[in-house]
Amino acid sequence: MATKIWNHLDIQQGLCQSDGNVAWESGTWTGNINVPNEQTTDVTGNFLLISQMAGSTLRIKAHTWNVNPAMP
Repeated sequence: MATKIWNHLDIQQGLCQSDGNVAWESGTWTGNINVPNEQTTDVTGNFLLISQMAGSTLRIKAHTWNVNPAMP
């Protein structure tokens, strides 16, 4: 289903740090999506990913993102 909406998606890593067994990464993303009437539009946003070690595996605990408002 996502391939019917997204034409492309680029992720730019920003801050990536860790403290003990927790790591977090933030950054931005840009993409182009299909919208009604066979049109496309560019979209941008920010993301935050939080992971924690579980044994020898780094597991995602939270992942959030937003879409920035379109500029007029």
